[in-house]
Amino acid sequence: MDNQSNILGRAPSHVELSSWDPDPPCPPAPEAPVAENGGAGTNLVVEGAPAKTRRAALLAGNSGLVSLAHVLEALEANPSRDRRHVEMKSAVRRLGVVLRRSLFDIPADPVVLRWMMAEAPPACVGMTKERWGRVKSLVSAALRDFGLDMVPGRDIGGVDPAWGDLREKLPTQALRYALSRFMSYCTRAKIEPTGVTARTFDGYLDALHKRSLRSHPESLFRAAVRAWNNAVEAVDEWPRTPIPLGAHKRFYSLPWASFPASLTADVEAFLANSGNQDVFADDYVPPVKASTVALRRRQLRQMLSMLVASGTPIDAVVSLALLTEPDNAKAALRSQRGRDGGAITTALGQKAWLLVVVARYWVKDGAQAEALREIAKRVSSKPKAMTPRNRTRLLQFDLKANLDALLDLPDKVIDEARRDRLGTIAEARRVMYAFAVECLTVAPTRIDNLAGLEHGRHILTVGRGRERNRHIVIPAAETKTGAPFEMKLPARSARLMDIYLGTYRNRICPDPSPFLFPAENGGRRNKISFSRGIATAIERQTGIQMHVHLFRALAGKLHLDENPNDIETVRRVLGHSSSATTARYYVEQRTDQAFQAYDDTLEKRRSKPKRTSPRRPARKPRSPRKPDGAKP
Repeated sequence: MDNQSNILGRAPSHVELSSWDPDPPCPPAPEAPVAENGGAGTNLVVEGAPAKTRRAALLAGNSGLVSLAHVLEALEANPSRDRRHVEMKSAVRRLGVVLRRSLFDIPADPVVLRWMMAEAPPACVGMTKERWGRVKSLVSAALRDFGLDMVPGRDIGGVDPAWGDLREKLPTQALRYALSRFMSYCTRAKIEPTGVTARTFDGYLDALHKRSLRSHPESLFRAAVRAWNNAVEAVDEWPRTPIPLGAHKRFYSLPWASFPASLTADVEAFLANSGNQDVFADDYVPPVKASTVALRRRQLRQMLSMLVASGTPIDAVVSLALLTEPDNAKAALRSQRGRDGGAITTALGQKAWLLVVVARYWVKDGAQAEALREIAKRVSSKPKAMTPRNRTRLLQFDLKANLDALLDLPDKVIDEARRDRLGTIAEARRVMYAFAVECLTVAPTRIDNLAGLEHGRHILTVGRGRERNRHIVIPAAETKTGAPFEMKLPARSARLMDIYLGTYRNRICPDPSPFLFPAENGGRRNKISFSRGIATAIERQTGIQMHVHLFRALAGKLHLDENPNDIETVRRVLGHSSSATTARYYVEQRTDQAFQAYDDTLEKRRSKPKRTSPRRPARKPRSPRKPDGAKP
């Protein structure tokens, strides 16, 4: 290999560089540049190809692409003994271990690498969060040395003096941090502060998407725009160019005020009809929970917005009957699917079935309801087993160290808090999240039930003194499956609850509140922010990437590992309505156990090879002795 060519960032001469091979349904944009070599400033794949297309091409296999194996080969061709150079080689190898792929199967494409890194939990190989962050930074540097124009994770070359002077005038460290990456981008692009416009930030966002390994490029971009606008108001010398920041792409539905008043009245009447009704009425509708009513309101607003996006004038959407017409329903569902990248998601199926409910029970058109029912059947994607992502996340707990770290987290955090005694709200929140982990471990409920636990109604104390027991009791009307939940807290968990309630809960909410995990104002804690807080606390403490709902899957895994055939216990613990649901969810795990039993059977049947000692080499025959006195 030509060492000089690799040092300059060009690909090895024997490596065939080709564009990313998109599948026919998702062709790349015509104007998307295709790399003809691996030189600086070029990408190795079609930049216009959607992320979904790149993932599909990755799974299909593209041997002509430049891979991380070629990047490592270029690094090894450089005889440098510099410490950072050695660390980059090690980081590339470690990335292959975390992703559980050969380096030849990992393309040197930032978009695909970012997706693969986001899906791979480093704790599966016992890697800490800090080490994982270091590996990602070093891999990005390795790609940059190879010749890709990567956006560095930090300022490695300094900034232009004009930017440096403005940076020193920023009043807070938070503003400096939020704008540091953008300043480095402008310095490399030779853009002066006075030349920054909205197009500059558009180019910055494009660079983050295509030439960065950061997992959330949109968040970095929006933080930079907000910091820029704050700097415009706070610093007199800052360029007087505010940058407009639109709504996040996840907020796509139109507000109710944009629709005709007759439509909003029709929607609210339908939702009210979903509540309690006369059971003897001919048009009786089984009542639904308040949470279901709120979900239907949100789903209807999204579907109506998609109907408008498909071309229907908003002034013409005067009632729900227009949405349930099959042609309009298809148009709205197509728009929703297009927004989701062409995927048929669970949410899409739920919305399709909601239209069936509206047509049958509200519009009362049997023909429409039947037509929509056929559509709903085709777009339904009810999971038949555990999702691949949850399956991957559970692999973390095949390592005993990870499982021990999670199970010991509550005791460890609370012991540290009692020893340090900082007395801060942040410390109390840490303890709150740790005790929430304990609750989810011993009583794997859903996050909505956990956030709504109340003293006296859900948390019951029976007995006193040493005979005192605490019970968690959730009525059937408040569970997802309609089955009541009841359990006695273990003594260890009850002890942690006493510590949390006696010392730390009042710091979070000094006012009286019935909730076990109250918000600062004493009300019910938001389940989404609560869930994110628990997941963040787990990752910071242990390095394990785990969402709250995964505790339920973990409970089933732990019990079935010890009791492979005891599905009924798992069903009762998780509150499933039938054993079939539980068995379907853990079918892959039970398949693993079946193959393990089969392998054990094979091992017993195999004939053990006989031990044979290695044959010694034949000795050279000795020459006969000569008689004494004989001449040699």
